[in-house]
Amino acid sequence: MRSQGRATSGSGDREVGRILLGKRHFSVVLIPEMSRSAETGELCRFDLAGQRLAVIDTGGADNTDQAAGSEGLAVRLTGRELEIAVLVAKGHANKVIAHRLRISEWTVATYLRRIFLKLGVESRAAMVFRCAALLKEAVEVVDRDDPGARQGP
Repeated sequence: MRSQGRATSGSGDREVGRILLGKRHFSVVLIPEMSRSAETGELCRFDLAGQRLAVIDTGGADNTDQAAGSEGLAVRLTGRELEIAVLVAKGHANKVIAHRLRISEWTVATYLRRIFLKLGVESRAAMVFRCAALLKEAVEVVDRDDPGARQGP
């Protein structure tokens, strides 16, 4: 991060760096100690070297880029991988997923390893975050087609 020292909003926050991630742009701003309210577009706050900082989405990617990203995930993941990702997003453990899909727990773990590799993530939470928009659509379709799917086994 390189220090910019420019004001970014009327609340007195100072931009101390920028992040470019693909086509998305983010600002890292210094947050005054008394500020409790979130900035527009604020993604997270963190402490670093005794300073309170926030990451703010400044744009650079519109919704069509994000939609294209979720469509890309749909192409990258197989139907079974998407099915498992949806069940993980619903909070099911590997054992429950295996029972529901009538496969072994080992097979579920293998699918998860493949999904992690394809998405470049290392945890179930990161996987769900990475494909949240796609999973939301899939969960809505599954719930609409099978009203009993919300209930556990």
